[in-house]
Amino acid sequence: MKKLTLALASVSVLGLSACVTQEQADEKMFTGCKAAIAAMIEPRTIKEVKTTTAEDEKTMGSVYRRVKVTYVENDDFAESELQGSCLFSQQWGMFKSSHAAMLEQVVYNNQLIGKKDGNIEGDMNSFMKLNEKVDAAMGSN
Repeated sequence: MKKLTLALASVSVLGLSACVTQEQADEKMFTGCKAAIAAMIEPRTIKEVKTTTAEDEKTMGSVYRRVKVTYVENDDFAESELQGSCLFSQQWGMFKSSHAAMLEQVVYNNQLIGKKDGNIEGDMNSFMKLNEKVDAAMGSN
């Protein structure tokens, strides 16, 4: 009986220590959003990220996570501070043991690529390429 109790306690401790927090998930999505924005502004580059914020957003009948990135853009002539945002859907494992995020849309310079009101806005091939870059940046396969 003691072995069973010890085994259950060990599994519980391991399960709880493997929990993913929303802050950890946000960091992963910030990395993905930065990659998406960088892809959209090519050949210009992101010189520096000033601030990042994330908040829940109810849209398309579900709750998503809106990630905003304020950054300094460098185009070899001048620097300017701009903001872009990404909308992610999130999936959590049991007891928040894992987290997966899927890019739904990217907004930069009043351009939207991705899903809006259930429809794909912008070029589908561009959206698929953005998803590949975001997945690679976030470490997803």
